[in-house]
Parts: sequence; C-alpha cells; structure tokens
Amino acid sequence: ADERFFRKVLRGQGQVPRQTVTDRLRSYAPAILQELPGTVHDNSKYANNRAENSHQHIRRRERQMQGFKSIRQAQRFLGLHARVGNLFRYVRHLMRVKNYRLFGQCVGNVHHQLVKEHYPAFVTQLAAEGEVLPAYVHQEFEA
Repeated sequence: ADERFFRKVLRGQGQVPRQTVTDRLRSYAPAILQELPGTVHDNSKYANNRAENSHQHIRRRERQMQGFKSIRQAQRFLGLHARVGNLFRYVRHLMRVKNYRLFGQCVGNVHHQLVKEHYPAFVTQLAAEGEVLPAYVHQEFEA
C-alpha cells in the first residue's frame, strides 16, 4: 500500500525529490527504498513537524465545520466569515494594551451589528437553496 501511495504521489510530480520526510512508521522505509532509490529518507524525531504544522489552519477549519449539516454550507459560511473576520482583526504588537482592548470591544460591537443587519437576507437565500444554518446561529441572531 505504501509503495502504491509513493508511486501515485510521484506521478503528479515532475521530478524525484532529494529528501523524503516521514514519521516513524516502519513500512515507509522499504517502500521508499524501492520506489525512490536515490532519495534520502529522514524520519528523525522533529523532522516531520514542519509538515504537520503546515496543516494546522486546515484542521482549525475542519473543527469549525462540525456544527454544519453539509460541507458546502460550512465552506460558504466559513469562507465569508474568515474574509470578514480579517477586517476586524488587528495585530497586537502595533498598539498599546489599553487601546487594543478598546479596539476589540468596538470591533465586536460593529461585527455583531453587521451580521444582525444582513442575517435575514442570508437566511432567506440559504432557504431558497435548501440549506439551513446550525441552531446556535439562529439563537444568537433571532433574538
């Protein structure tokens, strides 16, 4: 299975890699020796951290998607939420703590008002497409 995986991965690449970093699963070593004979295989303790950490933003989004009924709806909502959320996120190192906290309070109020204003139109558009928002979103904005 590992050999088949490496063959499939290599098919999409244009060239053979110089180094292959994996975790310590023992079946990787023979598969790499057979499929990638000139490649250095690195499975040292911290070598895989870079690959694992590069997927953190994906895992964060997956965790957020758990409350939605369909993946499509979750991707639509979270994609829009991420773009809008970036407008209201300000980097801490550029301002004093007092101002940062005040800014955070103001941003929270503005963000909540924006969502509350556009919520009915968003819900009707989703209903027309046969989609529904999770219950906790309705509780927040239908009050």
